[in-house]
Amino acid sequence: MTVPPRKPAGDRVSPAELLRAQMIQAEQRKIERAAVRKRARVWAAERAKHALPVTDPAYWYVMKRLRNDRLNGYKIGEPWCFEGRLKIHLTRWHEITNSEADCVVYYIRVGKYIKIGTTRNVDQRLKQYPPGSKLLVTEPGSYTREAERHEQFADYLAERNEWFRPAPELMAHIKNLQRHERDQLRAASARDAS
Repeated sequence: MTVPPRKPAGDRVSPAELLRAQMIQAEQRKIERAAVRKRARVWAAERAKHALPVTDPAYWYVMKRLRNDRLNGYKIGEPWCFEGRLKIHLTRWHEITNSEADCVVYYIRVGKYIKIGTTRNVDQRLKQYPPGSKLLVTEPGSYTREAERHEQFADYLAERNEWFRPAPELMAHIKNLQRHERDQLRAASARDAS
């Protein structure tokens, strides 16, 4: 916003000049508001391309997840974020509604937090996390098992859903799962050797 140059302190501003400066500022605010409205219309049109119809079975699930994303600090108002989160939630919806027999609950360390999630394809899901993320362990189960784990470790929840602080209880659970997985591998290799 441009403001008319100020006069030296000793000079008084005439009422006509003051009125002119106020009119210029009001006009600039009008232009800025119009630009904001135009951006909002463009974004609404862009969002409508990706919107789900209310009749789609996934609609209520996805809308609830997007609302939670907004509360958890995602920038859902930005097209790139909205499209990305929409794809994630639709994929998850299709995983939930299809057979859950192949699903596993995974524990991944990402930075200082541990993510507990569910997937069918661990390798593909691991690629969605930043480099340096480490898969700690998986356990058989689907979204119901994941919800049980979220409830079990709710006291250690970080700032977002499904992200937990590495508390001793959670780390002990992960170590038990790793030990169980090692025992199963040893038993399988012993069977193969005999």
